[in-house]
Amino acid sequence: MSDESENWLSNIASGGLPQIIAGPAGKAISRLIGAAVDIPAAWLEVKAQAIHDEANAKRNVNNAIVDSVAQVSASDEQIIERAKNSLINKSYRTQVNKEAVARIAVGELIETPPPPESEGPSDDFMNKFERYAEDASSDDLRTLFGKILAGEVRKPGSISPFTMHFTAMLDKHTADLINRYLPYCDDNGNCYLGFMPEKISEVEKVSLEQAGFWSTGRMITFQKRESERIDVSGFIMRNKKISTFSVTERRNATVNVAILSRAGKDLVTTIDPSFNWRSAAEYLLENGVETLVVQKFPPTGGASVPSRIFARINGSIVESEMPPSTPEKDK
Repeated sequence: MSDESENWLSNIASGGLPQIIAGPAGKAISRLIGAAVDIPAAWLEVKAQAIHDEANAKRNVNNAIVDSVAQVSASDEQIIERAKNSLINKSYRTQVNKEAVARIAVGELIETPPPPESEGPSDDFMNKFERYAEDASSDDLRTLFGKILAGEVRKPGSISPFTMHFTAMLDKHTADLINRYLPYCDDNGNCYLGFMPEKISEVEKVSLEQAGFWSTGRMITFQKRESERIDVSGFIMRNKKISTFSVTERRNATVNVAILSRAGKDLVTTIDPSFNWRSAAEYLLENGVETLVVQKFPPTGGASVPSRIFARINGSIVESEMPPSTPEKDK
């Protein structure tokens, strides 16, 4: 385990806990690390060292486990010793897994804090989530569960029990595939396979279909519509941004997509990956689109404004960042 992983509690406690951890996330994080989060930073440093030092972790639970096992098998010292070691090791493993998930959730929440009005996850959610987090031994599953917890802190009720169960049943390979393809999924339940730089294999398609993440074999065609004021052929909505396509009169743009399941939609909404606009532009500009404009919705609401534009100039795709103050032109 890396120094960074071992000391994450100490790192976030340096100089006092961030406000977001003492806010709606506090109860959820405390369930995973086994302590209230409004305690002094010095205690957290001790806790971090103890949890990630196997010898200390074993000492912390040794006495309670010995008493419990002794009641069951007091007449056989060998059984007591084996059971004691098994329970101590299991307790240590599950705690390591839960804290790894908590560390990822903390990082997500520091980067994108929850709204002040969020009450955080319910006890019912955390009862189920904690059991699943105990078995998250791979980095991919820990990442997924950490992001799921952060998403639930930001918006309680956004993750269903079915989605948690779906995530818990993923093997390492499938979890890795899902993490790779989330940046190509939109808010409407489409995953744009055609936008991916590397062609997805049939084996990977079937693997994710059998896992229940998506259904493949669909196509979306962006057609030129003369009635549109700005000659838009289609939209992609993601991360509170919308892209508009301007297509040529000669061609339509068609892209292969997969339709996400309920669990797939939940993961996209909750994990909230950044959409890969560059890959989308590279595909669309090769297939009948003249320009792709990404427009961002202001946090305070109102009309969207252009933030990035992709166009083909002299055979090369050029990306331009639009100044925040640039008004949307009336085309």
